[in-house]
Amino acid sequence: MKIIAVICEYNIFHNGHKEQLELIRSTYGEDAAIVAIMSGNFVQRGEAAVMPKYDRAKLALEYGADLVLELPFPWSCSGAEYFARAAVWIASSLGVVDVLCFGSETGDLEILRKCTANITSDKFKDALDSEFESSVHTPESNIKLRQRIYSKLFGEEYPVKPNDILAVEYLKALGSFESNIQPFTHKRVSSFSATSSRKAFSDGNFEELAKLVPPASCRACESQGTPAKLKNAESAILFGLRSLETGHNVAECGGGGVAYLKKNALEAATLEEYFENAATKKYTSAKIRRMTLNALLSVAPSDVSELPEYTVLLAANKKGCRILSKTRRSTNGFSIITKPSDTKRFSAKAKMQYKLSNRADSLLYPLTLPKSVSPRSFLAISPFILKDN
Repeated sequence: MKIIAVICEYNIFHNGHKEQLELIRSTYGEDAAIVAIMSGNFVQRGEAAVMPKYDRAKLALEYGADLVLELPFPWSCSGAEYFARAAVWIASSLGVVDVLCFGSETGDLEILRKCTANITSDKFKDALDSEFESSVHTPESNIKLRQRIYSKLFGEEYPVKPNDILAVEYLKALGSFESNIQPFTHKRVSSFSATSSRKAFSDGNFEELAKLVPPASCRACESQGTPAKLKNAESAILFGLRSLETGHNVAECGGGGVAYLKKNALEAATLEEYFENAATKKYTSAKIRRMTLNALLSVAPSDVSELPEYTVLLAANKKGCRILSKTRRSTNGFSIITKPSDTKRFSAKAKMQYKLSNRADSLLYPLTLPKSVSPRSFLAISPFILKDN
C-alpha cells in the first residue's frame, strides 16, 4: 500500500482539492492511503482560517483523505520556505510516507528540480547574501530581489506563481533532509480556487459557493454562517499592536519591523486602514499580516526556523488509524498528539512549541470566529474519527 502525503490548507475545501485527491486515487490505486498535513487555525497568508481546523479536517476525510495531521502555528503562518520546510519535515518524520503529491502551475518535475538546484547553488546564495547586505534600506521585497538575481544569474524566470514557489521549496526541503519520499507534481488546471470560494463565503453567496465547493463543504459554511476573520478581533488586535514593546525580536520583523507595525496601528482608526497603510512594495499584504500575528503572539525568529517536534491528530478513518498505529513505532522522538495528556512525554522544546500554538488557538483564533467561543472548550475538541468505512 502506497502512502501519499499532501500538504494543504483546505481554506476552504473546494472542488479543486477534491479533484486532487481523486487524481491520487486514480494514479496510485484505491488501496493507497492519503495523509493530509494541513495548516491549523492560521494560514500562510497571515489570515485566520475561515473555518476551525477540526471542521476542515473532517471535510478532507469525507472527500478522500485517510489521515489529517496538523501543520501547527507558527509554521502554518510563515513564508513559503519555512512553511514548506516544516510540513515536509512532518511528512518525513512519520517514517511511512512514500510520495509527496503537490500541484504546481508548471506541472513539470524536471523544470522544478532544475530551479531547485539553481536556488540551492552557492552561486545563487552568495549573490543573494551580497544583495541583502547592500539593499537593507531599499523598498524591494525579498521575492522581487530573488527574482531579479535569479534572472540575472541563470537567464530564466524565478517561479512567481504561488504553487510553483511552494513546489520548489518542497523539493529543496526533501533534498536537505535526504528524504526517501518521492515527489509527484500535477499541473493545476482546475478553474476552482480558494480565493473565489472564500469570497463567495464571505459575501454570503451560497448559491455561487455551491458551484465551487463540494456539498458537505457548502453545508459546513452555511452552518457556520460567516467565515472567521481577523476583522472580528479588530479591537483586540489594534490594542495589542498599539501596546507593543518595540525592542523585542520578532519573526519576519527585523530592521525595525515591530516599531513600523506599532506606528501604523497608532495612526489607523480601523484594522482595514492599518493593513492598507502598512503594506508597501517591501512589505506585501500577506507579510504584514504574518508580521502582525508574530508580533501579537511573541513569535521569535527561532520559533519559525526550528523544526516542529510534534504534530496533532485532527481526523482519521480506519485506514488512517492503521497508518497512525504504524507511524507511532517509527517516529524516532517526533511526537503525535492524539489527546492533550500526550504532551506529558514531550521534550522541553516540544512543550514550548505546543504552548505557542495553543496560545494562538486559545487567545486569538476564538475572537476571529463569528460566534463567541470559550477558549477552554475550544481547546478541548477531540479528533474526528470515522469508524464506519
